[in-house]
Amino acid sequence: MSNKFIALIFSSIVLSAGLFSCSGGKPTIKETLYKEPEKKVAPVVQQFKFKFHLNASGSMTTPHDDINIDTNGQMIFDSQQHMKDGTWKSPHGMAFLEPRDEDTLLSFIKRDALFSIDESDISPLCPDGDHYSLQIVRTDLKKSLSVTTNTCASEYNLLTGENRKIFPAFLAYLNRLRDRYRPLYTE
Repeated sequence: MSNKFIALIFSSIVLSAGLFSCSGGKPTIKETLYKEPEKKVAPVVQQFKFKFHLNASGSMTTPHDDINIDTNGQMIFDSQQHMKDGTWKSPHGMAFLEPRDEDTLLSFIKRDALFSIDESDISPLCPDGDHYSLQIVRTDLKKSLSVTTNTCASEYNLLTGENRKIFPAFLAYLNRLRDRYRPLYTE
């Protein structure tokens, strides 16, 4: 190897060592901004307990259903099912409401206006709708909701104000509960 080649390698090593050294001998200080940890928002704690009971009579298109729901979202569902062989069975089921359905139920139950509905304003007006017997008790209210109505009351009722808007949506929600959580036997 020639001396020029060795000198070239040596000078490149010295030059690269100088480039990668600690910025002229000064200590390097890395600044980091202190970021406070994110505070998790606690879920809103429900201030009351409730009991929900729906007894829905069967019709030509839907079976008889009996639903009980407690504050924890646990549901006990009794139904009837007409089997292909002509026999009737009574499936019994237990489930927890899905978070979306539980939130929807709570949004209805939290409204004090729902508990001021007079049964005469939502009396059954047509013979072909499913008849509902509904009881809702809240621990923080002295008044409970205990009414008998039918699905026709969503369109034909004597409600006014906020209840006129809430009640049809509430009946639609009850139908959704029945369809979604009804236990069935498979044949």
